[in-house]
Amino acid sequence: MYTISHLVRKYSVILLVILSAAGMTLAFPSPDLEPLAWVALVPFMIALQRCRRFRCALGAGYLFGVIHWGWTTSWIGDTVVRWAGGSVGWFAWLGLTLIESWWYALFAVLAWWMIRRASPSIQPLGVASLWVTVEWLRGLGDLSMPWALLGYTQFRFLPLIQVANLFGVYGVSFLIVYFNASAARWLQICAGGGRELYRREARTLLPAAILIALALIYGWVQLDRSVPGKRMAVAVMQPNIHSERHWVPNPTRDLALFQRMMDGMVYNPVWHASSERLVIWPESIAPGDAINDYDLRAYYKDLSSHEKTWQVVGTEYEDDQGRPYNSAAVFSPEGRLTARYDKNWLVPFGEWIPWRKELKPFGGVFHFFSVDDVAGHDNTPVATNPAKLCILICYETAFPSLARARVALGANLLVSITNDSWAGRSKVQWQHAEMGVFRAVETGKWFAASSTTGITFISDPRGRVISLPRYEVGSLVRDVTLPNGETPYVRWGGWEPYLFILMAIVCLGVRKRDGAKNAATRT
Repeated sequence: MYTISHLVRKYSVILLVILSAAGMTLAFPSPDLEPLAWVALVPFMIALQRCRRFRCALGAGYLFGVIHWGWTTSWIGDTVVRWAGGSVGWFAWLGLTLIESWWYALFAVLAWWMIRRASPSIQPLGVASLWVTVEWLRGLGDLSMPWALLGYTQFRFLPLIQVANLFGVYGVSFLIVYFNASAARWLQICAGGGRELYRREARTLLPAAILIALALIYGWVQLDRSVPGKRMAVAVMQPNIHSERHWVPNPTRDLALFQRMMDGMVYNPVWHASSERLVIWPESIAPGDAINDYDLRAYYKDLSSHEKTWQVVGTEYEDDQGRPYNSAAVFSPEGRLTARYDKNWLVPFGEWIPWRKELKPFGGVFHFFSVDDVAGHDNTPVATNPAKLCILICYETAFPSLARARVALGANLLVSITNDSWAGRSKVQWQHAEMGVFRAVETGKWFAASSTTGITFISDPRGRVISLPRYEVGSLVRDVTLPNGETPYVRWGGWEPYLFILMAIVCLGVRKRDGAKNAATRT
């Protein structure tokens, strides 16, 4: 039988979780209220402290995930609705939300265990380590979707995000959660006390504040450092061409548009002054197979030789066995097709269908494509002169390991080509762009992103961004450097998740004293 105190505790947990999930979601684009990230998890942490049972923590985490993940990725529903031509797309979004929310439930259960087991003074460190561990885990495997990692909310806070060249985006996530968990513990210690108690116990926030201060000092030093290297003029193109399922392509019109965009480049002083030049076109922008179609390939070869420039062109490609790829073709200033990059990390249900046989009855409803794309497997940088390109096609930008591995192999310029037009005027474009900013900072390289409708932008190695307005035809040209050095994250990266796992284990080993009562478990 439920007592009044039990009901109060139960519904206070629910309300705290809802408040926390809403605040965290608002920290992401859009509306991009990034300061909220530093306090949004506090109600969630307090809710976990109030949970007495495993199932309470599990339910709190799952509820947090349903609200936060579902709201943050609502663009998935919009996208599938446009593709399927009906409201059935919202069922796909709901299904993915219900699956992805288990990651937040996993964190909640582990954090709840940490709170009950570990010494109170060490709990914030352990909870932050657990959060980052779960973020890393959900980026593993063919079905992974490492979207909306907490650190991405700070992509405009340049002094802070410089620590990404040490620990990747996970380091920024760690700092945010560490502060939130410390604040939650401080509030719990002082609950029911006077103003003097809050001031006296503010030292609870000191370790997190010191760590953040050190990160900021490091960031300010990094922002003042130059990034030397050979120079190259890079142009990212935004033709503002939509590619929804019912869209009818017009190759003649599109190729004429591309020619006009290239002709307009001669008026750009940066472009005109450089002898080494690179043009980047979006994903799948070629109206056909620019590798096998003789006429289309000749068009791009002529465009390259006439303008004396390298070109990266997003194109479909079909091999000798008729297997489709999502690819990028690279043309030289001499008019030769010099390289082809095939997308390595394909989008589940977007480019290949998991469990195709089992899901066959739903194929007509969701308009499954008949043949899966084939994944490439080559991480070798694509050589142009003087750049060595790490080409990332759309979804691949979400995976820090891809950029890190290719820069370790010698890439000195990150190139992203994407087609976000299928998502309409949604927040996915800024969510996608913020990941590119982190790839630049992590690797210490310039990041040039070309999108069909936006966001098309160029970021320097410190995360400073210049972008084009969305849904307008345009080009953006920057004189970039091509540094050959490696950041610590590139040189030693990949170890940081294991560091956080180790920290969580150590924190669990620092047990509470026998008979100690944790105020977090009281009602």
